[in-house]
Amino acid sequence: MQNISLTNIYFYTKKMMDLEKVEYSPDEVFTNFIDKDKTVELIGYVDQIFAPRDVGRKLEFKLFKFVLSNGTKKVSCVVWNVVAKYEAEIKINRILHITGGMSKNCQVYVKKEEGFVAFEITIMDSTTVDYIGYHNFQDVISTDKAIIVDFDDISNYHGQMITIAGYLKQTFRVIESRFGNMSYGSAAITNGNLKINIDITNYTPLDYKLGARITVTGVFTNTDGLATIQCKEISSIVLDDKSAAMSHTELMKGIKFPKRKTLA
Repeated sequence: MQNISLTNIYFYTKKMMDLEKVEYSPDEVFTNFIDKDKTVELIGYVDQIFAPRDVGRKLEFKLFKFVLSNGTKKVSCVVWNVVAKYEAEIKINRILHITGGMSKNCQVYVKKEEGFVAFEITIMDSTTVDYIGYHNFQDVISTDKAIIVDFDDISNYHGQMITIAGYLKQTFRVIESRFGNMSYGSAAITNGNLKINIDITNYTPLDYKLGARITVTGVFTNTDGLATIQCKEISSIVLDDKSAAMSHTELMKGIKFPKRKTLA
């Protein structure tokens, strides 16, 4: 079978990245990597993140790993030593445009049944990573109705559209990209025991007070212990002004993230 050069496959240019809908790299790109190719270019969204760790015989190297997907195929991406440059920017569901990554064959422990390809992409010092926006789960979720959950059972619904009520443990604030090319809204809710982070892609200021009871609708993810609800816009947040606010003392008790359920 004739190999397809990645450099000849069409990608959107940076000017096209301002469009509301981003076109991810097709399966053809994911399934035709060549070992040690230093010109890999990919557009996809972050599907999983693994905490940075020290590796090597003397723990002299730092490794950061995440998974990039186009919705059907997945590839592991690794960052060596320059972890600080990317750790704060790589977020679940964030869309990345990687230019100049290096592909490496890694046949061992590949979960092909989950869509993984037998390669990993190394983010080198010379690699460019552009942050485009966030993946729109509306295109992949099978139901148009959110599942009503609570803090005790939310971990059963990883990757699904949910609705949950809680109290604002941290008020909404704007988080700017390190490179100044985008921003999003961030907050946290609690039930007085557990807490969940809230990220809003298309954010405009919400002046909700600390301790206010709100209802949140979005896609829940719990990867590497970080429980987060990704909301597309501020209309996904509804204030319950009929309920009393939670006291600061009770808010301070919400310190643990819900644990992701594992199969027995």
